[in-house]
Amino acid sequence: MVFRPRVRAVLFWIHLALGLSAALPILVLCITGALLAYQLQIVAWLDHRGIESHPSATGSPALTVEQLIAITRKNRGVNPESVTIFRDPARPVEIEIKAIPGPVYLDAYSGSVIGGPSRKARQFFQKIAAWHVFLGVTGSHRSQFRAVVRAVNAAALLSLILGICLWLPRRWTWPHLRAVALPRWGVPGRARDFNWHNTIGIWSAIPLLVIVWTAMAMSYNWASRLTNWNSSLSAAATQGTQNAEPKKTQPANLDALFSRATQQDPHWKAITIFMPHQDSDAVHFAIQMKNYIGIGTVAGLMLDRSGNALYFTPAGAAGISPATFIRFGHTGEAWGFAGQTIAALASLGGAILVWTGLALSLRRWKTARSRKRNRVHIDFTQ
Repeated sequence: MVFRPRVRAVLFWIHLALGLSAALPILVLCITGALLAYQLQIVAWLDHRGIESHPSATGSPALTVEQLIAITRKNRGVNPESVTIFRDPARPVEIEIKAIPGPVYLDAYSGSVIGGPSRKARQFFQKIAAWHVFLGVTGSHRSQFRAVVRAVNAAALLSLILGICLWLPRRWTWPHLRAVALPRWGVPGRARDFNWHNTIGIWSAIPLLVIVWTAMAMSYNWASRLTNWNSSLSAAATQGTQNAEPKKTQPANLDALFSRATQQDPHWKAITIFMPHQDSDAVHFAIQMKNYIGIGTVAGLMLDRSGNALYFTPAGAAGISPATFIRFGHTGEAWGFAGQTIAALASLGGAILVWTGLALSLRRWKTARSRKRNRVHIDFTQ
């Protein structure tokens, strides 16, 4: 589809106005988004660096859930919020405690603390996330700048869509297509900025659309509702919680319930048990089916205190809800490590789009100013 010159001009000026008005915030969002791309892997690597569980004697069994809870209660004075046990016998047990930002790592056989959250790394990513969400603003003005970020996301989405429309070449011939689809190295000045703006824009358009739209879905309720395109999928994921109520039975041992959770799928990699508030409450489990945490890799299970399944949300496509897609689609984790890499490259591409867009606008302004001076000089000499 090729737009008429007047329509194309209108779209261009809207694209330019949106880009210039939101250039700096978009640049901040792109750079911070790229820095946050591998947060999960970096923090996990730093947390687990040099720590392993070691049995005290050959063949000695690992501690049970009840024993781990008792040890945490004795050492910390409170019950843990959750306990994560890995299938790999060398992996330490992860204990989440309400007062500590991040997991505490225990030896799976002795219960001794062998590691904790990497504070410097978490503080660094918290600061980057604050810039990504609130543009680095603290205090009472945070909510106002959160609204600014929402408006910037909307401007970025509209500018991106208009950019795709403007990218369409007037003639679908190879020379015209090559000028806006393939990078040209060694070209100076305006030609370079124009080529990079078009080339990077079209190759990063789809991942940027996913990133920006999921940001919109996290910012606006109407966008979130629109993302719930498969209502039956969402209903299937929540049907168990709507219809099932925990049975009032004699509380079962958490070890027995954990053993029941391991039988739900023999290929589990890790199981997180969330501590119930009361002995009669149902118990929630998150069953990780792959070493990589992402969309469709974690199954959900809730057992009553007799071991009966109140609901089970399997991993894979059947367990993907729109909210899950919004969360993991924004970071690229929905498609594994490759998706994260594409999201990071797209974010860097967005930063280059802002830079080249500003450069082209500045060149256009200088050219227009120069022409105006030349006209004034000619009129004066006459």
